[in-house]
Amino acid sequence: MSSDYRSYLSENRLMSLVVIAALILVSYLVFPLLDGMILGVVFAYVGLPVRNLFGKRRLLGSAVATICIAIPISMIVGIGAIEVVNQFASGVRAQPVGEGAVADLQRIARDALVGHQA
Repeated sequence: MSSDYRSYLSENRLMSLVVIAALILVSYLVFPLLDGMILGVVFAYVGLPVRNLFGKRRLLGSAVATICIAIPISMIVGIGAIEVVNQFASGVRAQPVGEGAVADLQRIARDALVGHQA
């Protein structure tokens, strides 16, 4: 079995290279769109049953399904943004501020405004 596979690859080496190059090209083109495609599949999987609950009022069902998906995603992103700000604030608070640090900041500001004179 192994020798059949090797002989097939050796006979069709050009075709194998073309297929591998095509797969690499397709993955390169599809990769940036992958998150949108995954979100679309999730939206369809979750949204269709919610929309079907409304029967003939499909517009209202679509709006409710969109809200049911958009609100949790917005909450996750919002909580992440709040955590980023909190981490930045705690990092700033943890920096030692003494007379030397204040003097350094004053010197840097003066040099930036007046220009560095040695």
